[in-house]
Amino acid sequence: MLTPELVRKYASQGMTLKEIAKLYGCTRENISHSLASNEELKEAWEVGHTELLIEYTAQLKKRAFENDTLLMFALKTQCGYVEQQYIVGKDLDKKDAPRVNIYLPHNDRDEVTIDE
Repeated sequence: MLTPELVRKYASQGMTLKEIAKLYGCTRENISHSLASNEELKEAWEVGHTELLIEYTAQLKKRAFENDTLLMFALKTQCGYVEQQYIVGKDLDKKDAPRVNIYLPHNDRDEVTIDE
């Protein structure tokens, strides 16, 4: 029997509705209908899924700065980052681009000394 505790556990472990259906010998649609028609089961699914997201986010946060690809993934999926070339419907005129000034310390690179 599918209980809220089991649904929460399955969701928090990352199981899909199809995988849960296989456990119970029914179709994904049966499980989906059970969740839709029973508020307790639906809430348990949402809580379990949220627990899974919290775990994934914690792991992502730990590892993001070790890997540029993972960091870009995190920025795009969690922070709404979009690379400029993929922005659709926006005027990307240079006049609208943010201005950035970088000040480098003077390191005597313009001075040339010749020893004779």
